[in-house]
Parts: sequence; C-alpha cells; structure tokens
Amino acid sequence: MDTEVPGGKIYYRLRVEDMNGQEALSHSVFILKETFETTAQLFPNPGNGNATLRIQSASKSGLQIRCHDVTGRSMVEMNEPIQAGWNEISIPAENWPSGTYYIQVQVAGIIKVLKWVHE
Repeated sequence: MDTEVPGGKIYYRLRVEDMNGQEALSHSVFILKETFETTAQLFPNPGNGNATLRIQSASKSGLQIRCHDVTGRSMVEMNEPIQAGWNEISIPAENWPSGTYYIQVQVAGIIKVLKWVHE
C-alpha cells in the first residue's frame, strides 16, 4: 500500500511486464482515500465569536471535542452524534479571551488536533 499518497480521489493503473518483456496496462481503478486532515476544518479562523467545526464522516458515529488554551486549560468538552456525510458543529467560544486554542477532535478512534485563533 502506498502510504505517501495524499487524500482525495486517486486513480491507479498497473504496468505489467511479462517474462519475455511485453508490457500491458491494467484498467484504471478509482480509490477515494479519506484523511482526517482533509475532512475536518475550523472556521472562521481566526474568529471572534463561536467556532464552527465542519467534519465529514463515512458513517454515523460519535464525535468527541476537547478545547484547550495554550496553557492546557480546558475551555470546553463536547460529545456530539454525527451522521454520514458533512456535519457542522458550533463550538461556544464567544466569551473566550483572545488567544490561540487547540481543538482536539476524536472520531472512530482517530484523533486530530486543530489550531484556532480567537481575536
């Protein structure tokens, strides 16, 4: 498996060479490689009110969100159900002081940390 391939739509073809040197190409194969990096976004960033997490899921699942400031202080923890497809979750941040925050998102055992700036 090619682990260096970026996420998104990928088309593969194999070039096969037999023992006597003849080459042939396989049919194209389409693969959709979803990565957490391309399916989780925070906006507006920077922002001055609530943050919105936009996340795509392949199936119905549970989502855990933990928000911390740069000192590690917990700002909010949320557990949200999400559906297959795109989901938008509002993170209540309108009363947070200006600064940098880290939003930890966990779904299906995968953890992603997103940086968000509150102005």
